[in-house]
Amino acid sequence: GTATLTAALDANATTCEWNGTTNGTTFTTSALTANATITAQALNASTGCRSEQVEVTVQVNANPAAPEVVNDVQCQGVQMELTSIPSQGLQTRWYADATTPTVLSTSNTYSPTNLAVGNTTFYASAYNAATGCESARVPVVATVNALPSAPQIQNAALSYCGATELTLQGSVGTGASLTWYEDASGTRPLSLDVQTVSTTTTYYAMATDDQTGCRSLPTAMTVTIHPVPGVPTTEPNVCKGSGNVTLTATAGADATGCNWYVGASETPVQGQSYTARETGTYYVSSYNANCESEKVPVTVNAIPAAPTASSQSRCGEGSVTLSVSNPTLTYNWYSTSEGGEVLSTGASYTTPSISTTTDYYVASESNGCESGRTRVSAVVNAIPSNPVVSGDLTVEPGGAIEANDVGSTAVSSSPNPGTGRCFGHHAGETDNYSSWGAGRCYGSIR
Repeated sequence: GTATLTAALDANATTCEWNGTTNGTTFTTSALTANATITAQALNASTGCRSEQVEVTVQVNANPAAPEVVNDVQCQGVQMELTSIPSQGLQTRWYADATTPTVLSTSNTYSPTNLAVGNTTFYASAYNAATGCESARVPVVATVNALPSAPQIQNAALSYCGATELTLQGSVGTGASLTWYEDASGTRPLSLDVQTVSTTTTYYAMATDDQTGCRSLPTAMTVTIHPVPGVPTTEPNVCKGSGNVTLTATAGADATGCNWYVGASETPVQGQSYTARETGTYYVSSYNANCESEKVPVTVNAIPAAPTASSQSRCGEGSVTLSVSNPTLTYNWYSTSEGGEVLSTGASYTTPSISTTTDYYVASESNGCESGRTRVSAVVNAIPSNPVVSGDLTVEPGGAIEANDVGSTAVSSSPNPGTGRCFGHHAGETDNYSSWGAGRCYGSIR
């Protein structure tokens, strides 16, 4: 290379003569490949006076070797890092191009920012601070690969009532693959596309370029899980008489009220109660701002008519069987007109042994609904006491026994010639008379 020398002159000199031929305060050598000696002599051009001649040795130092460099390839948005590896003791100088004098950095690594997609070339050299010599500049390439387009998803905000099983879906461009992640930075990929979601969760979809491996920006999808209210508490079977009946329910947990449905109707009537005008099946559910519980059926059944039954009687102490006329339903027997325990169920009822007339009550039952009670009497009639008959009785053979007891019955009786006994009949029994004679029976009833 060349060397430029500068002479410092005092007031008595007007110029400097270099190598005896060139005048001026500075002198640039020709290209040197080895050390060279240059002479300098101060000169006053007006007087012709000269200083002594001074020899200056120009030492030619070897340029350092260019550094080894490492290119870098990154996806768009990722920090780039170019590397220079100079010889030991030398410093790296980074430049934006091959000729500009502006040094961008003196570190062995350089991280340019805001690079466009594609290749950008920088230059690095090795610099010897001791000699001031610098190597040739070598190119270092920073390659920025474009990110694929973010995935497209059909709905970025989904909501469900209660836990749900969800299939994560999305579409990406040609040459890209779709991956779902738990986090927006893409560090926790999901192993399955089918997810069971029980709490509000946000998932992130990214497209990956199949050639460069670059990932797109994330597309977020939030799945909101709303609490499902508990089912309402209600009476599942209600009995209806001739008038309307009021159905009531208590809303379940996390609910703000109840919905009532008539049959298969999809239009609810809101309220804690509902007036049913007809028999049939109604439905009630709990609801809140977002969700509704399962529907609970409420069956309204008609109260059956009271049964028809007749009182029955017997003579004296014992059991009486009471029966319902034309039975078609279930019948419950009671000992009281209201309340009390069921004595028996069936179309008939046999009382325990009773000695006095006793009232019983029977009700019809259908679908859990019971009618009013019908009174049925088990009548116990008194048995009359046996009659008492006294006195001597005489009768002609073939004649009638005469009894003097009021209410007794005397019937014909004849002596038995074979046995010599007299027989008579009284009050349904055969009485023996003691003897007979002169065609007559004598004796008394025994």
